[in-house]
Amino acid sequence: MGGDPLPIGSPKPSRRAFLISATLASSSRSASQSFESKRPPVSQRAFTSEAVEATIETVKRDIADPELAWLFETCFPNTLDTTVRYREVQGQPDTFVITGDINAMWLRDSSAQVWPYLPLVKQDAHLKSMLAGVIRRQTKCMFRANLRLSAAHSCESGASSHSGGGGLASCILLEPWAR
Repeated sequence: MGGDPLPIGSPKPSRRAFLISATLASSSRSASQSFESKRPPVSQRAFTSEAVEATIETVKRDIADPELAWLFETCFPNTLDTTVRYREVQGQPDTFVITGDINAMWLRDSSAQVWPYLPLVKQDAHLKSMLAGVIRRQTKCMFRANLRLSAAHSCESGASSHSGGGGLASCILLEPWAR
């Protein structure tokens, strides 16, 4: 089963590169062309889930339009493929979800990115652990932010204020292993 974090210093799949390649591929595609996967190779995916992969295959079989099936196969797992950084810290799951074009985890956005996988946790203990790690990381952020309106901080260097406003939903964590 996948899910091991990418080794430090290894190339991470770029969400921006993915979007550019997928956009270019779809804009130049004719009706007679096949739809090849634009997902990173399995060895380069940030996190994998057997339940997500099974869901993709099931849903694709039920979609008559090949382009729409390809779009689902490409988009549904994208958060897991490119933005999730899962590890265990002192025997507890710890999950960082990159929520934008910088290595930061916004509480609201990280919740929105992982919620589509919630119905699958009963089928995949590894996925369940990854989602528990998101909740653990968000909780850590709220406690370290000391309930200020918003905060940005690295887990290693303590809290600092962030001018973004917007309450606890704006609390972000900078990816500790990216510093």
